[in-house]
Amino acid sequence: MTRRVLLVCFTLGLCAAGSAQDGVVETIGSWSAPPFWKGERRVGAPITSEEPTGSPRSESVAALPTPPIPLIAVMPCRVADTRGNGFTGAYGPPSLAASAPRSFVLAGQCGIAGTARAVSLNITVTNTQGPGFIKTFPEGAASPVVSTLNFTAGQTVANAAVVPLGAGGGITVAAGASGTDLIIDTNGYYDDSGLITQVTAGTGLAGGGTSGNVTVAIAAGGVTATQLAANAVTAGAIAPGQAVKSLNGAHDGVTLTGSGSVTVNTAGSTITVGGGGTPSGSFVLGKPGDTTLIGAGFAEIGPSNQDFWKATTTAAAPPAVAAATSVWTGTKMIVWGGLSDALAPVNTGGRYDPVSDSWTSTTTTGAPIGRVEHTAVWTGSKMIIWGGDDGVNFFGSGGRYDPVADSWVATAAVSAPVARGAHTAVWTGSRMIVWGGFTGGSNYLNDGGQYDPVGNSWTATATSGAPSPRIRAGAVWTGSVMVVWGGFAGQELGTGGLYDPAGDSWHPMSMTGAPAARTDLATIWTGSRMIVWGGSGGSNFATNTGGLYDPVADSWSATSTASAPGARRIPTAVWTGARMIVWGGQQSGNDVNSGGQYDPEGDSWTMTTATGAPPARRLHVAVWTGSRMVVWGGVTGQTLPFTFYDSGGQYGTLSLYVKN
Repeated sequence: MTRRVLLVCFTLGLCAAGSAQDGVVETIGSWSAPPFWKGERRVGAPITSEEPTGSPRSESVAALPTPPIPLIAVMPCRVADTRGNGFTGAYGPPSLAASAPRSFVLAGQCGIAGTARAVSLNITVTNTQGPGFIKTFPEGAASPVVSTLNFTAGQTVANAAVVPLGAGGGITVAAGASGTDLIIDTNGYYDDSGLITQVTAGTGLAGGGTSGNVTVAIAAGGVTATQLAANAVTAGAIAPGQAVKSLNGAHDGVTLTGSGSVTVNTAGSTITVGGGGTPSGSFVLGKPGDTTLIGAGFAEIGPSNQDFWKATTTAAAPPAVAAATSVWTGTKMIVWGGLSDALAPVNTGGRYDPVSDSWTSTTTTGAPIGRVEHTAVWTGSKMIIWGGDDGVNFFGSGGRYDPVADSWVATAAVSAPVARGAHTAVWTGSRMIVWGGFTGGSNYLNDGGQYDPVGNSWTATATSGAPSPRIRAGAVWTGSVMVVWGGFAGQELGTGGLYDPAGDSWHPMSMTGAPAARTDLATIWTGSRMIVWGGSGGSNFATNTGGLYDPVADSWSATSTASAPGARRIPTAVWTGARMIVWGGQQSGNDVNSGGQYDPEGDSWTMTTATGAPPARRLHVAVWTGSRMVVWGGVTGQTLPFTFYDSGGQYGTLSLYVKN
């Protein structure tokens, strides 16, 4: 009877008590907590804050059932308060900073036993510094993908959760996007130690130190009004603090009712208090296309102005390199080749999964020889590497890499273009086109070839009408023609041309309104226009100007410099589907870790956040995943010894969601 009264008290949230540390007392109301915690291990998901059985999210993944563990109720008690209010040390200030997880040892606090498996908590945030979220998880465990609560700037909001305890009886709390003050209250814990495991008729009790279930059968009519007469069990027969003897002063037949959106439902011997939750019309931030939020009844409105960086892991990453190449497969980024910190070309690489933040190496068996100034394209199933040099020799060879089989097949040498480096390459949907480059010194080229990976064969590109020879030009594929512009051949160039592979013919490109001549520029295709930006040319070591080229109208228009990132050469650029993001590069001898988002429709710039951005660098790689930009590798420093990187970052913009 004692335990049942306790469970009713705390399951229905009708108890109240206080917390005290250093003499400060504050009244704390209680909240709902499930009477049993099953300690489920979810299949396909990390262990995260648990929810009562039957909740929508708890049933969304498969689970391995384990014996239920009972709630051991304690009077509601405050464990931590980063505002202070008498709390100090590990349980007091400072406030929780964004992306700086903090652990709290709960075993031994507020009457929580050292053998506790999980705790019932009420997590409150206040003095929030901006929009963000809170994640709670066992100390030592991986961070979950689902937040415990979300908040906006200046908001005070709370949410209840059952959180498993980790190493040393602790939990870890992490704030995402923005910092906040944090308050942690508890009203019980789940413990399967010290349970009675057997009751034997005529013998007594057995067990008392292991987990298990006990069933005690009482014959029909065994306990009647004669055995439990009126007032047979009085308040004096129940020790203080062991049970609630009344519900807010109500005795005997007590009826529970809900108000507002809260409902109380009774099915058999189970009382369920539900409803409430996030009010309709509430706004939260989340990653684009977040299926968890959408499944919870939120609608994605569109991008917010809240951008962020997340570091990529270096565990199992390729060795630090600069001037590598990269492609996006649809699920992974593949990087390959480049110059190591020993200033030697490499033929190693890696496959990076941004969802799991993990690396897998690419095999070197059958791989092309190490090189720099090569090109890479993605065919839809394979990466094709071709050309480049090792500082002494230029290559007219390459390889096709299959990331599923982790295997290489050499590209044909018959009829291949002459060996070269610093050329351009695009993928047409069926063939790779390489063009330009040089064979060393001032031996610049304006020829190239079309490579068919199915037939493993080459066809030369026409030189009649082709742009002048050059290296390090910008090139894009429009869907029907390759557009080439800019580059270097003894001086920076501001010319270009359009190559039609179907007719093997070149067409001139208008110079009216074109940007100033340059090389080492960023180039992307929007779906209707080519954007060129940055680079170096003439007396300018670097520039922050650019242009949009429409191949149908054969016309140029300038990109705005208002609020544009600072001038730079060798930046990376990706296309999100609506904006070009440029990042990194070199300014007047100094490397940078800044960037900007360019909207071609509004001809406007928005700076990328510097908070959490990778260190400044140049000669790095970048891809767009569909929701985030991933940058990796590169080098910084203007004199030896240079610093090479095997690190990077994921950059994205959070979406705004509204509750239906």
